[in-house]
Amino acid sequence: LTLPETVSVRLEAETGNGRIEMQPEVNAQFNPRRTQLQALLGDGRGSVRLRTGTGNVRIRLARVPE
Repeated sequence: LTLPETVSVRLEAETGNGRIEMQPEVNAQFNPRRTQLQALLGDGRGSVRLRTGTGNVRIRLARVPE
């Protein structure tokens, strides 16, 4: 999942059998196995929840061209 770096959301991600990666790791809180993530981006006005039973989750914050 690619989100604009200016996004304002509460982000939650979970995988049953895999790992979660986030670049950059802005306000990211992972559990020790990196199968769960919580992050507050911006002022957290919206919400994004990602879940998968098997597989990795990759989250990227990207610059938006002007």
